Amino acid sequence: MKKLLIVGLLLLSVALMAVNMPVQLPLWVDFDTSKVEPDGRAELIKLLFANNLDPVFNVTEYGLIPRETAEELAPFDLTDPITPYEVLAMLVKYFGLERDAIEYPMNAPYDNSIKTEFEELGYKDGFDYTRIWGYKEVLGDRIKLNYKKDNLTRAEYFKILVDAFVEKNKPKYNYLLDKINENKKLYLESSIVDKKEEAKKLREEAEKFQDTAKLEEVKKIEREIEKAESRAAERAYIYVFENYFLAPSEDGKALPLLMSEELYTRTDYFNREYDINVTRAEAYALFAKLALSPVKTAEELGLEVPARNIQNVVSYMKKYDGQLVFGEISLPKDIVAEIKVFDRDAILAVWEENHKDDPKFEEMKEEFEAKLDKVTDFVLVKTESGKTYILIDSADFSFMFPNDPLPPYENALKGGFVELYKNLLDEAPSKTYTKTCEAAVRERISENYIVTFKASCKTTPTFDEGKSKVKEVKVDVSSLTGAKMMVHSAWDVTKTTTMDVDKVYPYELISFDYKEDTVYQCKDSTDTTEPPDKEIFKGSEVTVYPVAARILYSTDELKVSTLEEFKNAFGSNIVSADTGVPERVHSIINFVDVLNELGVPEDASFGCMFKFSREGVEPTSKVEITNPTLHYTLLGRLVNAKFTERDKSFFSEFTTEVLPDPVSFVGNVYLIKEGSESGKVVKNAGVINELFDLQDGLPFGLSGTYTVLLEYHADDENIDEYFIRILNK
Repeated sequence: MKKLLIVGLLLLSVALMAVNMPVQLPLWVDFDTSKVEPDGRAELIKLLFANNLDPVFNVTEYGLIPRETAEELAPFDLTDPITPYEVLAMLVKYFGLERDAIEYPMNAPYDNSIKTEFEELGYKDGFDYTRIWGYKEVLGDRIKLNYKKDNLTRAEYFKILVDAFVEKNKPKYNYLLDKINENKKLYLESSIVDKKEEAKKLREEAEKFQDTAKLEEVKKIEREIEKAESRAAERAYIYVFENYFLAPSEDGKALPLLMSEELYTRTDYFNREYDINVTRAEAYALFAKLALSPVKTAEELGLEVPARNIQNVVSYMKKYDGQLVFGEISLPKDIVAEIKVFDRDAILAVWEENHKDDPKFEEMKEEFEAKLDKVTDFVLVKTESGKTYILIDSADFSFMFPNDPLPPYENALKGGFVELYKNLLDEAPSKTYTKTCEAAVRERISENYIVTFKASCKTTPTFDEGKSKVKEVKVDVSSLTGAKMMVHSAWDVTKTTTMDVDKVYPYELISFDYKEDTVYQCKDSTDTTEPPDKEIFKGSEVTVYPVAARILYSTDELKVSTLEEFKNAFGSNIVSADTGVPERVHSIINFVDVLNELGVPEDASFGCMFKFSREGVEPTSKVEITNPTLHYTLLGRLVNAKFTERDKSFFSEFTTEVLPDPVSFVGNVYLIKEGSESGKVVKNAGVINELFDLQDGLPFGLSGTYTVLLEYHADDENIDEYFIRILNK
């Protein structure tokens, strides 16, 4: 890629406000990740920038660059390869050395050759040579970077990540370097080892006799050796990164980070090459994952890890060797107790109350109003845990508030929360929606007493045009009361009698009328891109993306106390070659004064993004089951029964005292013998055991005096299953 792009990157520093607003607070870098896939990778990049681990060099004092300048320079492609200087900035911040890097040029003699060095590398107009010189000098030999290269391959970048992680946490993970050295020896060809000895002897001879031809031959051999060693080291680092840097999955396994769905798509990890340039998106996300994730060994977590056996097949088992698992990066989550807006009028009202008895009230008010001209609106988000967060109007925010059965209130916006919240109603009116589902049910009860059926639904008022008007319903009838049995005469089915039923059984065919009224209380606001009112935020869950104290070149959390420290670093007169810097410094100082006037606690934190969400309001439902009825035909007292099973069909025949001809049918038969010890429903062949005494496994005769009730089917029902109740009398 052209090195001019990196100049734009290095100059990127943002004050996140609208152009026509007062001088804004340059507290963090805003970065667009909307086109990054997968979503987890985009999230990691956002966290990288929020935590000041990004590749942005602050090229003027305190990074106070006007928004309009940043907007001109910010656009660059995340699919472009990362450069060594971006990695340099990230490493310096990761090691906590950025403040030292900034101060280094102030305390060290400057060499003009530094400018020449960077110009030879292609960095020209607008580049702060002294700034990047400080970064290079402070990083030193902790991690070796080849600044003469335009870009880095995946293999080269993985090596940097491993070395940096070990260096940051040493000596805890030094064993990873031991693994690398072991594998380097395995990957290094034995012929190369012999060549090293040969080259050593040849060099000694060439230098002794000053044989230039032989010396050139030695140099050629040494270059071959160096390449071979480099290849072996590269393979060793890839092996360690693949096998020791893992991420948890949902099935009790730890997958390689390179297979993590948070970082990669399936296409990525099935088509990965290591000798191609690593993109900014991949590099930034991996760096964030290693720098910000909680780390434990797979053994501590009890997760299975990938292991290769002698058949060269990878499987997962609890075979531990110090593999590391990088967990999910946790963000503060809390419940919103109060949101309070502080625009100019609200701030001034507090000031007036605080100073109403001061004899110099008018004079002081005029001075304070001048400060307010350069202070942006903001809100304080107070949580149930007692934490206070500051949401300045430039911060990103999103909300997702269900409003069932209507569409949810949902949106994600870049800035503008204060104005949006101010214009909301305190509490929007509610509207009642009723969904009524009805069905005339005739279904067989399942083994676990569930009846499943379809119900037709309608809504009042109508709100679901285009949606299905049919709902699947499951009803538990195990404790159903008030059921009746309609008994039909065997010789005249139109003659019936009704009996009370103590209980129903699995596999019985039951009829009832079903009605369910579900009442929803919804917010009556049709614009779902905005919250309906202020009240919906109270009690909602907020996830905050804290930001690091970039203005102090630190990765520590940005708090009110941080701004106090920044303010106290300046005297009365601020002079800079950049005329915009004093104005921006004063904007922060003024903001600190306002926060103090309002009594905002020193430990109040800033966030670059706030995500609000809440559970939906549960509707109230009323279910009515009426007229539960079982339909049976009274066949009379049983004289004999025959059962045959053939061709996967069950044939039944009952002979009773009432009917002149046997009753026969084909299909599954379920039977319950009321009053039996087991009280269980039997099926098909099990019916024989219930009705007959057995001798040598064969039916010998009826085991009792039984009255048969056969499940009634209308002529047009075409049902091939039958339930029989046997009365033991």
